[in-house]
Amino acid sequence: MQPASPGGQGAPRCSEQIRGPEGFARCHRRHGHAGRHHVRDRSWDGLASAAPGLQFGVACDAGCLFGDEVTAYLGKRPGGRF
Repeated sequence: MQPASPGGQGAPRCSEQIRGPEGFARCHRRHGHAGRHHVRDRSWDGLASAAPGLQFGVACDAGCLFGDEVTAYLGKRPGGRF
């Protein structure tokens, strides 16, 4: 994985999150990116789609501008949404 860059080289970070065993992990890519979302070894199309197409074993690539950001799972999604 590339080192985290503050602000993703001036780009705001994507707000998509996915729940995993470690909690809610936020996408490594910049907001408005083309293609799939990515966290650690997971990639997905988007949780708003009917079939997000989650894939495991997907390594970071040049589009991963940010490091890991994980919010612990406390029974609800961050921001009060579930």
